[in-house]
Amino acid sequence: CLYIDAEEHELGDLDELANYKAALLDPESKKWLDAMNVEMQSMKDNDVWVLVELPPNARTVETKWLFKKKTDMDGEAA
Repeated sequence: CLYIDAEEHELGDLDELANYKAALLDPESKKWLDAMNVEMQSMKDNDVWVLVELPPNARTVETKWLFKKKTDMDGEAA
């Protein structure tokens, strides 16, 4: 098993944005923000999670947005 710190070594396609900050600085930032808002609203509408108080000595699960551009079979934006 190989452990790689994602913060230290960004993996993925060169065309993909590395993180949230990169999405905000991207020329298409409005599209990224719209997509994130749609995703967040979908999770709220589908009751994906329940907010609770964090118990003492507990840790939260970290998450990361993945920014991928969908393409069709010809490589055109979908």
